Amino acid sequence: MIVATVWEPALPVTPTVWGDGLADPIDPAMAEELTALSGNRAEQLARHGAEIARAAGFAVETAAVPEELNIADTLADLAAERGADAIVVGRRGHGRLHQLVLGSTSASLLRRAGCPVLVVPMADDAED
Repeated sequence: MIVATVWEPALPVTPTVWGDGLADPIDPAMAEELTALSGNRAEQLARHGAEIARAAGFAVETAAVPEELNIADTLADLAAERGADAIVVGRRGHGRLHQLVLGSTSASLLRRAGCPVLVVPMADDAED
């Protein structure tokens, strides 16, 4: 079993949705620091997930991988590279409007993955 966390490297610009529509560049050192922090946090999350899986009796390895194009593609590619028999992914439940506007990572993963995908809702999301 692989417990994987996908993290997003810092953008070299600050996203903007107002004004002239142009993104402002950020300090490269700051972008590097933010990327390192994101990667470290992803590794911590993967290790925590692995501890839970080990406590349940699974042999586990971890993977903290930077996002390539989007999370669904990154996870599907990782699963294909590792020869995964299945993917288990959590559903955050951002709501229907978020899904309509931006789409759902789990829905994209269901379309993209070359193996079965099990989507597990969060406890608070189960009634959706």
